[in-house]
Amino acid sequence: MLLMQRGRLKPMRVYRANDISAFIPEKWAAESVRLLWENMLFSDLVHTDFKNEIADFGDTVNTRKPGSFTAKRKQNDLDDLETQDVTATNIQVVLNQRIYVSFLLGDRARTIPFKNLVNEFLDPAVKANGSHLDRCIGGQVYQFLDNRVGALGLASSTTISDYMVDAGGVMNVNKTSLQGRNMALASRSERAAQKVDLFKSAERRGDGGRALREASLGRVHGWDNFLSLNVPSISGATKTAATTTTAAALPGALVVAMTAVTNLNPGQYYTAVGDYTALRVASVSSLNVTNTRPLLNTVASGAAVQPYALGAIKQGSAIAAGDTTVGVADGYPAGWIKGIVVDGTGVPQVGQLVAFRAAASTVHPTEYCIVDVINNGSDYTITLDQPLVATLADNDIVCYGPDGDFNFGFQRPAVALITRPLAVPEPGSGVRAASAEFKGLSLRVVITYDGKAQATRVTVDGLFGLKKLDTPYGMVMYG
Repeated sequence: MLLMQRGRLKPMRVYRANDISAFIPEKWAAESVRLLWENMLFSDLVHTDFKNEIADFGDTVNTRKPGSFTAKRKQNDLDDLETQDVTATNIQVVLNQRIYVSFLLGDRARTIPFKNLVNEFLDPAVKANGSHLDRCIGGQVYQFLDNRVGALGLASSTTISDYMVDAGGVMNVNKTSLQGRNMALASRSERAAQKVDLFKSAERRGDGGRALREASLGRVHGWDNFLSLNVPSISGATKTAATTTTAAALPGALVVAMTAVTNLNPGQYYTAVGDYTALRVASVSSLNVTNTRPLLNTVASGAAVQPYALGAIKQGSAIAAGDTTVGVADGYPAGWIKGIVVDGTGVPQVGQLVAFRAAASTVHPTEYCIVDVINNGSDYTITLDQPLVATLADNDIVCYGPDGDFNFGFQRPAVALITRPLAVPEPGSGVRAASAEFKGLSLRVVITYDGKAQATRVTVDGLFGLKKLDTPYGMVMYG
């Protein structure tokens, strides 16, 4: 700014409040990790492991699944005590969730006080990181499909209570604790529960929890029930031509006889009236379809069968070997965590169940959750909740899951969320950076100057690992 003084223009320095302190990385990091915790639903409910040990992407860390003790009895007052070993199962988890948001702040933004910067830039950036990570955790429901109750698409005010009672029965059979049972409800199932007087009463009681729990339905049928927008809920999934069964099949059956199998291929998902679960084809022989998991409910003769559409891997270029993956001539290597380009008739959705098979019909057993979809016009880029377990080649088949709610019932030992801090750049490198930890979560903030853009670049990132720990502690409640 120029000041007129004795007929001459004299430069005048303008001072603005917080124009220096606004870019202290320690403040940004501390506020970032606090916001991350506030915007995540699952981080307080699953097993977490944080150590203040600097780690790199791809590192393997060890966490422990506690063992159990057996109560003993004394026959006589002076009986010797039997000492039991303190055991715990070592679980290896790969730190393969490097999540970040990076943005530029121009000249105007650099004059804004820190509080305003938080509201305008930092809060949305951290929410994006938190939502992505929460979708990955909520998507772990697909790792527990062997433990299941309910019916896809049939959650209503007349069925939801029974589904929840049945869900508790599964956990009872698995002999898990009666305490700490959480049921993350997808939107449609939560709305159905809201119409039941028992759940309405629970809502009026409230849980005194965080803001994200405002839709909590309280503890009903032994479950702490709450709405989660990051639990898979699919509608309008792409379908192919339907068929019908030619014979009844009972719960536990793996083989279903059908009138036509043209649209039922190895690896493909389908639903059958009466069963109403996510069935997947293992193989087809004549007019008999063998599934990868047995029927949950009885399917009558003549029942409608609805297959879901397929897609294909669309990546014909070579990918060079990296520090955590091998090179491939086309497709994607095992361990790939970034976007996967697909095409075909199937239209992917966020939260959708997905799996793969080789073009030569080899079915890959691992099932994933789609946590992000980008529509590229002629194809799509999907991101999965976990790295690829098996290498995929160009034109390998993408198998999309069915419509419905996949409500996630779980206890803390079901899933592990591992957090480790990232290293900050060396002093004198011209980069300002800091890491912060809050309630078992860690984030790093790196602040640099982009000379080409003539703007300040702020990157908020974190390093996480995610893994199913113990199958009996998780389940899906179809709705």
